[in-house]
Amino acid sequence: MKKLILILLVLSLTIMLSTSAVIAIEFPERSPTMVIGYAAGGGTDTAIRPIIAEMEKFFDIPITVVNMEGASSAVACEYVLERPSDGYWWYGTGGPEVAVTHRLMGFVDTSWKDWETLFTLSGSDGIVVHKDSEFKTIDDLIEHIKAEETIWGVTGLGTTTHIFNEEFCQAVGAEDRTYVPHGGCHPTAVAVLREEIKFAPITLSAGWEFIKSGDLRVLTVFGMSEPLVIELPDGTTYSAPNAGQVTPDAAHLDDLIKSWPIFVKRDVPVEIREKIREAFVWACEQPSVHNAAAQVGQQVSGIVGEEADRLQSFAESNWGWLMYEAGETEISPEEYDIPRPEDWSWPPEGWDMSQYQ
Repeated sequence: MKKLILILLVLSLTIMLSTSAVIAIEFPERSPTMVIGYAAGGGTDTAIRPIIAEMEKFFDIPITVVNMEGASSAVACEYVLERPSDGYWWYGTGGPEVAVTHRLMGFVDTSWKDWETLFTLSGSDGIVVHKDSEFKTIDDLIEHIKAEETIWGVTGLGTTTHIFNEEFCQAVGAEDRTYVPHGGCHPTAVAVLREEIKFAPITLSAGWEFIKSGDLRVLTVFGMSEPLVIELPDGTTYSAPNAGQVTPDAAHLDDLIKSWPIFVKRDVPVEIREKIREAFVWACEQPSVHNAAAQVGQQVSGIVGEEADRLQSFAESNWGWLMYEAGETEISPEEYDIPRPEDWSWPPEGWDMSQYQ
């Protein structure tokens, strides 16, 4: 009897090991789905699609890309969370949304700890106006927004573009403002182009074609430590100052770099996540991705693993307290034990560091 039990245990272990190996080797067996939380052509969309195109080559299988707008990408986030944790469902958005925004805005109770983060590209945001706008410089706009209440276009409430703009407006002493969400930075740029709204913060890559053609003008930039120099088709150039150059009270915005990660649920089997990560890193090394980034004024990040988690933890602290102190959320980061930036350290207490070995 003991001998029979031993044989059964050995067989069970063998089957378990074999199954694990098959999962690691055979993934993916069907098309994964990349759910992007904003409109096609927006900053998140344009950052993720070039990498997905190369990951398709690595896997030799199509990857379905779905744009699912709503609640500053929280609709897409919740949708992916409700899908099976089998590695076939990925979520794409701006970094802080999963790190902290969704939770503090009361949209979805999730954080970076629930996801493995794959950083795609990095770039900057900025305030844009129509080429024929009455506001020729950022000083012109500041004078206007300090004198009266204003209406702004924006991708969505709680997004980085929204938070950047709120911080900037408060730093320059602007009057109250109302935001009209457009579901993505590209639709927001188009709204400015059509003069449906006078000004808006956008991810610059999403409106890069309009900026480079001169149809949109950038007044100031966020997430950059120096001015942005833009060359127009006629060979002339102009400089859009970084926020810290406009006012020292907004200098902290220069250091908050914008990114658009791909997220994979952390409860997906490790072997499958490793396969996805391998394909992602390979894709980030391909010339087509670097060319796509350069065409819209961005850089390839490709950060994964512990460094990606460290950056998300840092974002959770910085963005969370920025939002709360700017009055953008009634939920205090303290409710989730999120430390203030001056108290932040890595790793968080009790965090399993063995996962990176």
